[in-house]
Amino acid sequence: MKKTLKNLLGRLGWMAVIAGSVHNICSQDILVKPARGGGLNTNAPMIHVDVFYDYAANVMHATLDTSQGIAKLAPLPPGYAFDSRSNYFGLSGKAYNFQYAWNPGGIFTPPAGAAVWIERLNASPGLEVYDGPGNKTENPPRPYTPIFGAGGSAMIWKWYGRMAHNACAILNPRTNMVSAEYRIYFGDAQTGARDAYTNYRDTTVTLVWTVDPVPGQDLVVTPARGGGLDTNAPMIHADIFYDFAAKEMRATLATNQAVPKLVPLPPGYAFNSRSNYYLLAGKAYNFQYAWNPGGVFTPPNGAAVWIELLSASPGLEIYDGPGNKMESPSRPYTPIFGTGGSAMKWKWYGRMAHNACAILNPRGDVLSADFRIYFADAETGARDAYTNYRDTTIRLTWTVDPVPEPAIYRIGTAGQTEAARLCLLDADPYLAGSNYVIHLRRSSADSNSSPFESCLPLVAVAATAANGGPDINHAALGSCVDVQLVSLAGPPGARLSLREAGAVLPRFSLSTGEIAGTNCCPISVNRGAPGSDPYGYNPGRQFAVDQPGLYCLGIRLVDTSTNGPNGGPIHPSSELYRVYLQAGLTLASVNRQDQTVTAAFGGETGWTYFLEHTPGLELPVTWQTVAGPVSGANRIHTLFDATATNGLGFYRLRAVAP
Repeated sequence: MKKTLKNLLGRLGWMAVIAGSVHNICSQDILVKPARGGGLNTNAPMIHVDVFYDYAANVMHATLDTSQGIAKLAPLPPGYAFDSRSNYFGLSGKAYNFQYAWNPGGIFTPPAGAAVWIERLNASPGLEVYDGPGNKTENPPRPYTPIFGAGGSAMIWKWYGRMAHNACAILNPRTNMVSAEYRIYFGDAQTGARDAYTNYRDTTVTLVWTVDPVPGQDLVVTPARGGGLDTNAPMIHADIFYDFAAKEMRATLATNQAVPKLVPLPPGYAFNSRSNYYLLAGKAYNFQYAWNPGGVFTPPNGAAVWIELLSASPGLEIYDGPGNKMESPSRPYTPIFGTGGSAMKWKWYGRMAHNACAILNPRGDVLSADFRIYFADAETGARDAYTNYRDTTIRLTWTVDPVPEPAIYRIGTAGQTEAARLCLLDADPYLAGSNYVIHLRRSSADSNSSPFESCLPLVAVAATAANGGPDINHAALGSCVDVQLVSLAGPPGARLSLREAGAVLPRFSLSTGEIAGTNCCPISVNRGAPGSDPYGYNPGRQFAVDQPGLYCLGIRLVDTSTNGPNGGPIHPSSELYRVYLQAGLTLASVNRQDQTVTAAFGGETGWTYFLEHTPGLELPVTWQTVAGPVSGANRIHTLFDATATNGLGFYRLRAVAP
């Protein structure tokens, strides 16, 4: 067995993965049921929203009881858990509460064919609502089904006319107060449609909760129509209609709205790693455009309307989702129109269909895609039997903020005097504090023993026109910039070396754990000649490490010239800067808190990552994907397994090639 396990671990190393273990928990959590006040608070009072329709005044009332204060969302304390087999297990790890109750405020009967419906108009990001527990007399009890948009559910919910406690929850709150606004109205008892009941007035009510925010954690949200967090962006219809009299397909794009913009989530917000829309993570996205029926028409016998991507800006991705809020089941966010190797054509299902469009690293500020819309075989999409029906084309356009080119560390000074200290100019986005990562790759693709290496692009900006300057805040003439490698953190026993272009042996090396090193490498080419330009750049210089893993390199900029006061340097040395270096495919950390395991790693742009788990390393080993995909963006990324068990387990990172 020892030999077998050793061989297996060897193969895991060859696959460039690191397993992180989750240790046994000495004591089991106490299983409890959800409490009305959240956490373990069973004594919190009910807070009624009394619903009543006054036929004499022709007005719907929703009266909120304000005598009981504001409900508070609270998580279970450590040592307590919900049964994983229960229908309320979806509240696990979240702050929750179900004090609010929709309650009859008097006796009234909906109009014939109608029911009372409640629609969520807006809500704080991340707020979830479930159809449960109802009330203690419900038989059978309510099923805790996600409602009001939670988990992609419909925004409308049919109230059943009795006291109904909905469970409200949030995973990672970042503010101390959240709210939701609802509309209460009569709608068709089956569909919720208001068309036949518009002569009955509706009403609105706003519910508010307090909550203790989780410092330093992302707030989990669902995708917004306008990208980022913009839930108010208008729909933009591409109305599709076939005029059989003119034998002409038409696609009319609404032009009364601004061009939509692809927008990423801002810092502090994230998509649930277990959702089908998690593939939008790290990308600028938007789904304002909608394929929409422009009139009533029926495809020819055996045909359907197909849409084909003819051309698109490089990197543009399109997904079959979210569709529209009335879709049941909701659209699955499947890659379409060539995304992820999918087919270039897609069968439209004849209803309003919002496709999510996204891009990882845009280089320009305007993107576009051209589509052909036509009749074709309903099963295959072949046009052969329908060429006598004319097609049409349409172009969709988006704006987007381009991503700057890869990091270049420009060296200058913090001011424009000789007394100003050396510094990195505009480098904050590329330092460890911003979670930026420089990737080191095997120097020989066919050898697992070769080092991981890359260029660290350090440039001393020019002071004269001869070198393309003068640049703002350049170092003084006669100064000479060197980079001092001060410290290295990373895998125990690993070493970093610096090798000049064309050299066989390294210039010097640095061990992990080393602090206050004195190794320097020159950047300026003037070697400190008086009055000379300190400009310098050495693109052939390679930084290499001998083990896979995440490293943090501490560097300082020093002026090694002797042209300053008393034969010393002109400029004082810089502060200490730290840069992340990622060698190979590894997990930087695997940490557990309660039932959630958090894995961190350095992700590279163009790769897609998954977190996988196995309970043990006995052969045959079965790995299960527990989080992902997430698209690499040259950053420290995190993936979460929110369903970790109490037993021993191993995790690994899997990357899919671009």
